[in-house]
Amino acid sequence: MRIEHHPEAYLELIEASSFYEQRSEGLGEALIEAVEAAVLRIRDDPLLFPVTYRDRRRCPVNRFPYSVFYRLIGDTIRVLG
Repeated sequence: MRIEHHPEAYLELIEASSFYEQRSEGLGEALIEAVEAAVLRIRDDPLLFPVTYRDRRRCPVNRFPYSVFYRLIGDTIRVLG
């Protein structure tokens, strides 16, 4: 499946990463890696994670209090936030 990122989802990640990086060096990069790992889990099995609202699904991010929200559109995974 193809993965598309909503532009605002990318901005949210950059802002959160910056926040964590200011708290502790390397923590911002760790957040980005954890989110990337979550997106790969979604790609591997997009139906694994539950629908939380209408057709939006939620995949928790390991180690951080975040989730990746996405929807399936044909053969595309659209990351919303």
